[in-house]
Amino acid sequence: MDNHQSRAKFLQQHPKAKAHAALDDATNQQLKVTPGPVKLTAGKFTGKICHI
Repeated sequence: MDNHQSRAKFLQQHPKAKAHAALDDATNQQLKVTPGPVKLTAGKFTGKICHI
């Protein structure tokens, strides 16, 4: 018996797994931009204007 299952068939049978794949992809993209959290220093935003 073959234990291999195509990704498309697996996602059809387990639709919630798409969210995990999207979250994993987003995490990996962020790790390509910054290797970890950005450390803010005191006064980093002094004099900056926030437009909301």
